[in-house]
Amino acid sequence: MKRGLVLDWIGYQEAKAGIRAWYHRPEMPVGKLVKIGVWENGEFAGVVLFGMSASDALGRRWGLGTFEVCELARLALRPGHRCQVSRVIRVAVLMLRKHCPGIRAIVTFAEAEHIGSVYQAAGWIYTGTTSPDRQYTDRAGRTWHSRMVSATGWKKVVGGKYVRAPRPQDCTITRIPGKHRYVLPLDPAIMDAVKATAQPPPRARDS
Repeated sequence: MKRGLVLDWIGYQEAKAGIRAWYHRPEMPVGKLVKIGVWENGEFAGVVLFGMSASDALGRRWGLGTFEVCELARLALRPGHRCQVSRVIRVAVLMLRKHCPGIRAIVTFAEAEHIGSVYQAAGWIYTGTTSPDRQYTDRAGRTWHSRMVSATGWKKVVGGKYVRAPRPQDCTITRIPGKHRYVLPLDPAIMDAVKATAQPPPRARDS
């Protein structure tokens, strides 16, 4: 049994179990995922998920194509964990870079009621907030981002594949405030582009 902090690749079901147990929303992200498990002193203690965007909008402002940017979509750690969250993020990013060498930046979002302190500690660059949005809850109680809802009942994802999607008329709609956006550039050219859009990060007294 390895002691201390260990990160390793996991399967979909392991990731799903961790998200259901420790993340504030139980649903898994849709689309292609890079799935990493976290162990602390031999015990399963968390999940880190990176996901590809369904469009080129995620990195467009920095000149990035669909396959050059990804999202840190989920970070879920067991209550009472001892490891530093910023260290988990750093190790997971190193694994991602080896697995997906074409990725030039990672984007993540913190809920409006939080300030993203862990991303600040890990050296990510704050670039402001997203626009207010709508959240859709289907009849089964599952919540969906507005990007994954379609009037036709089908949505095109990365790779040109179509997947079933909830229809707005079949959901309960909730308005949500914009989220805090953090970016981790992975090469010097993108670093300059992201820094040009940087803003002062929020502090606890501002939240």
